[in-house]
Amino acid sequence: YRRESDGFTVRVMPSGVKTWLLVYTVDGRRKEMNLGQYPYVSLAMARERYSDAKKLMGKGVDPGAIEQEKKLERRRTPVLSDFIDEYIKIYAKPKLKSWEKIEQTLKREIVPVLGKKKITDIKRRDVVLVLDTVAGRAPVMANRLLAYVRHMFSWAVDRDVLEINPLAGMKRPGGKEESRERNLTAEEIKTLWKALDRDDLNMTDEIRRAIKLVLVTAQRPGEIINIHVSEINGNWWTIPGNKTKNGQTHRVYLTQTAISLLGDIKGKGFVFKTAGEDDRAMTELAMNMAIRRHLQWPLKDTK
Repeated sequence: YRRESDGFTVRVMPSGVKTWLLVYTVDGRRKEMNLGQYPYVSLAMARERYSDAKKLMGKGVDPGAIEQEKKLERRRTPVLSDFIDEYIKIYAKPKLKSWEKIEQTLKREIVPVLGKKKITDIKRRDVVLVLDTVAGRAPVMANRLLAYVRHMFSWAVDRDVLEINPLAGMKRPGGKEESRERNLTAEEIKTLWKALDRDDLNMTDEIRRAIKLVLVTAQRPGEIINIHVSEINGNWWTIPGNKTKNGQTHRVYLTQTAISLLGDIKGKGFVFKTAGEDDRAMTELAMNMAIRRHLQWPLKDTK
């Protein structure tokens, strides 16, 4: 140890490592506060930190205790991937119908790039770069992703994890979205139906039947893939309010074609299940990805 007056010290280890220290006494106990290692912390920087610490001591504050609390707080701060899990479990899953889509989108687009960073270290620019990448291939998806992340960060502010939401006021990266009024023509529906029956179509039977059921019932894909056996009574399908867009219970008459598309529902829970899962419905994302990968539009009628 080499010490100046009033506690400013440098510790030199046999290995040659040099560490700046403040050596002081609190309540009769000798304490050391690490001011940084040389040469990463210069003499001038070390003296500045020393001066700041002495000012705190002059106010009756233990600077080492404050530094230790900062380190503990840093350890307690979650990385983004862990906070996403917390957000989905505590907020999204109990309150949002689309929680699975939100979880899949965040874990697909955000976690691989920013998942290992502390949530408090994530800057607006970090998210902007991710959104720009997504917008380059899917503008509407980029808008959705911004909405998901911005809401999650607002929740982080409510949970006292963040002081401010870094995405507040950010404009949609995908630009303004136009309302879509496009409907399939009768001929396009026939062509799609034939395409779903092709032997060379690399798509599971469940997804084929789910898409056909959308066509037969004119119900939303998200409602179709979440059909539960308990909702079927003869030729009637009762969609509970917690699954509909307007929050109201809705009854749908099932034709014989629709019933045949449900398949054997005896002993089942969800009619269309996630592969390898016994009690979890297929995701809308799985259906959308299957359509994008295996049904090139416009479809050609193979006759």
